[in-house]
Amino acid sequence: MYTTKLKQNIDILIIYLGVHPPSSTESKSTISQNIKIFKDEFSCISELLSTERQAIYFIISATLGRIVIPLIHNHICIEHIYIQRDDGISQNCTWIDGYSKILGTWSSIQEIEEQVEQDSLSLGVRPICWSRTPDIFGELWAQKSSITIVPDITDDIKQIYAVPVIVNLCGVYPPPFVLHNGGIKIYEFSAVEDCRQFIEEKEISTIFLVIIGDYNDVFNELQLFVKYNSIHALYVFPINNSNDKYCESILVCESPKISGVFYQEKDLLLQMVADICFFRQIPTHIPEMNVFEIEFDILSSLTENKKAFLNFQFLIDILKQLWCAPGVPSKISDCIETAATGLSSDLFMNNIQLTLEIDRLIKQFDSDTLIKASSRLRLINQHLESSVQKTYPFSMTIYRAQLVSDKDLTAIKENKNNLFTIHTFALASRSFSSTKNICRRAYNNGLTAVLLEINIPKKTPLTYLDSDIIIFPLPTVFKIISTVEAPDKICHVQIELADSTMDLITEQLYYTIGEHLTWLTYGNYLAQIKKFDAAENYFKYLETILSDSPECASIYNNMSVMYLSISGKDQEALYYLKKAQDLIKPNKVEVSEKSTE
Repeated sequence: MYTTKLKQNIDILIIYLGVHPPSSTESKSTISQNIKIFKDEFSCISELLSTERQAIYFIISATLGRIVIPLIHNHICIEHIYIQRDDGISQNCTWIDGYSKILGTWSSIQEIEEQVEQDSLSLGVRPICWSRTPDIFGELWAQKSSITIVPDITDDIKQIYAVPVIVNLCGVYPPPFVLHNGGIKIYEFSAVEDCRQFIEEKEISTIFLVIIGDYNDVFNELQLFVKYNSIHALYVFPINNSNDKYCESILVCESPKISGVFYQEKDLLLQMVADICFFRQIPTHIPEMNVFEIEFDILSSLTENKKAFLNFQFLIDILKQLWCAPGVPSKISDCIETAATGLSSDLFMNNIQLTLEIDRLIKQFDSDTLIKASSRLRLINQHLESSVQKTYPFSMTIYRAQLVSDKDLTAIKENKNNLFTIHTFALASRSFSSTKNICRRAYNNGLTAVLLEINIPKKTPLTYLDSDIIIFPLPTVFKIISTVEAPDKICHVQIELADSTMDLITEQLYYTIGEHLTWLTYGNYLAQIKKFDAAENYFKYLETILSDSPECASIYNNMSVMYLSISGKDQEALYYLKKAQDLIKPNKVEVSEKSTE
């Protein structure tokens, strides 16, 4: 099995503006790419913005850069920008800090050319076989390339079962090898049509398909198989064993679903086992994401996605209130304090665990998870209070590599101008190159990752974990502006902050429900979005832990209101209303007697 890397077919365009390329005798470059030279900035801008399928390396003079770069910087096809300093002219280049695609400034055009050659040669390079290792997840959580932190969340790995399938195109039986595994059923087909029918019956991406045959047969069938959403990974096993690197590269570059080309059974088995182990971890490392369609009447058409979006907003508010709001009973705050003693102080791991706990709470309420999540949120917020906050006098774009499911990607593409939120403390980087590399590594290993381009208005306060990484508070709401696929097939999603829009939604809910969202009314908010089981379980938890507290009357009254909104629960509503009244009456009598005296 080869360990070399392959070059994917990505068309490259090098554009010069206000800069003279080196002559053929001065140039040391070995690259032969499309090159366009402009003296007029208007023609250049028009060419740049009209380019759709080429990766652009843009070389510009410092004098023109300050005028042109703000107009073209966010164009999807621009890979890197290189600035040549003007001879004999004093240049203040601090303005480039707001444009992360600018790699730097150079005095020599030859140095720029060498840098462009180095950068362009690395574009589109992918390994001959998937190199799936857990540090990919570490990079996505931390938003840093080559990070050594690997998240250990073995206990939270979901039980997802892979389905190995073999299709034998070589026309002989038995095939050149047989996979044996006592714990996994392996499906084998000699007829392509039977294999297709089996694959079409699967709804989720769980199939690991091995195709056996000569290169021509395999290539023809790949055109079809790569289109099936139910296929997670493809393995090619050529029977002629020709080690034809040309055919091999064509096959592997055909689709990111192709894990590799194999000539030895042992190599194939090792790769498949590693891929399946990695595959089982993927859902745990995809933070839940919800899109919310903005409508006049929020509660009139509640989909499950909208319910999850609103519940996430409610839940984060309540998790904060449980440890910082005045009036929260000591029985609850003491539980949160106790839970904190057993938690790690590491921000990175706490964010991962909090993300998992939030997802569990949204799916099904659990009091132990509620206390643990509140305690963990407090630890993270305490960490962030000591972090550096900065504002800038200019607008800027920062970037996030986001692992998504196919369902999430479809929702993002179909909901332009609508809101969305990610169920985690979202980290983002000022480095376009670093974020792009994380996305490409994920893509080259068969994962779906989008590049979020986050537009930040000037004077927006940002919390920095270090000089490059920014962290957004929970719950941050974004608005989807556009989605475009770049020449390297990475989907870029342009978004902006939309917390003010969420404030309007919260205000509408307040007028509908008649109460502000507090730890006492959270169940009523859940009931309004038809999350009746969660509302009931939350109130039952309060009733149990605060059975002898002064807040019981409010809890019983709110439970009565909740049951009134549930069809067929009138008796329960009456029962809790009476309990609330029974707690209030003695107080009234006592007050009356005192006033008489």
